[in-house]
Amino acid sequence: MAPHVIVGQVLVPVLLVGMASHVINRVLITAMECRCAKIALCDPVDGSCTCRNGFSGTLCDKECLCPDGSPCQSDGSCACERGWTGQRCDQPCPLGTFGTGCSQECLCQNGAHCNQTDGTCTCSSGWMGEVCDVGCQEGYYGLECRDVCSCVNGANCSHTSGSCFCAPGWIGETCSEMCPENFFGEGCRTDCLCQNGAHCHHKDGHCDCSPGWTGDLCDERCPQGSYGMDGWPTWMDWGLVY
Repeated sequence: MAPHVIVGQVLVPVLLVGMASHVINRVLITAMECRCAKIALCDPVDGSCTCRNGFSGTLCDKECLCPDGSPCQSDGSCACERGWTGQRCDQPCPLGTFGTGCSQECLCQNGAHCNQTDGTCTCSSGWMGEVCDVGCQEGYYGLECRDVCSCVNGANCSHTSGSCFCAPGWIGETCSEMCPENFFGEGCRTDCLCQNGAHCHHKDGHCDCSPGWTGDLCDERCPQGSYGMDGWPTWMDWGLVY
């Protein structure tokens, strides 16, 4: 290879140095000095600058402010780590998104928290499963379905809060109390219609008549020739003698 010398920032073969002065002058006129910052790479053909991480701008003379060592793009924006966005990567992914560039959609359901980095779900109270789409099994409630329900007498237990939804005829925090006298049904809100001292069933309002009375509401006297509970006939009427 022929020996070279540096003229300005241009590598020129020695043989050109000895040529006519107008040739040398043409080389010197054509050679342009790179304006890129010292840390940048200068293209030898068109003089464009290739910035290193941490710098941006046409001449790579603008220092980036990306946090935690995030790479800086040539336009000055930051190449954010997973789960972060914004010009300076200082904003978490919007709700419902995660990952690099916040480009992936969260699949978490029922109010679960979606991890902005990898999309994993942290279930809210009463739910379980990979995407929190499965309610607690019967008899359990709460975070991770670890709490045991205390409802009784056929009550339904809320899988989120553990509160009890009483069956007809029962009230109280755990549904352990029967309806008060003369009331029945769901929430004990219905008035009993039983008459003449009859007992009203706390679940369905069915009347258990006092002796000597019959009928759905115990408002009818026993028929002639019968007496007792619900008008059962006497032993004499059946022809039975003791």
